[in-house]
Amino acid sequence: MPAPERLSDPLAVLALELLHPEFGARATEWLVMAGFDGAARLIALEAVGGDDHRTVPAIPMLRCMLRYRDLAGLVIAHNHPSGCALPSAQDRITADRMWAVARMLSVSLIDQFIFTESAAFSLRHQVLVALPATICCPAQLALPSP
Repeated sequence: MPAPERLSDPLAVLALELLHPEFGARATEWLVMAGFDGAARLIALEAVGGDDHRTVPAIPMLRCMLRYRDLAGLVIAHNHPSGCALPSAQDRITADRMWAVARMLSVSLIDQFIFTESAAFSLRHQVLVALPATICCPAQLALPSP
């Protein structure tokens, strides 16, 4: 596994801090999409869970995010309950599709993250980021409990 690095993109760092607490203890794979307006304010949050990556409907969730008129950017994240934050072949295929759809819709896809309890992988920056066991988050997201 590659050595952990640091992200320098402030919005990507914010997304890591916001989303990481929601993934650590989950035993099944979950997908979360966070939508931001042009001023980088969180305006939308959608989440869905499933037994594995084949049951997490990424494209329908992207369509759902389009309900938000002021949507300027998206962060997409999911977890790997296995503990390995590196992307699978299926993760890369899904990521390529998501980038293409977002580009066609003129929505900036800020990043896509894969979370484990102690790390995250940024698909945009192709880096593995070590995460503390707990990150102090100003407002916990209202996602279903694990």
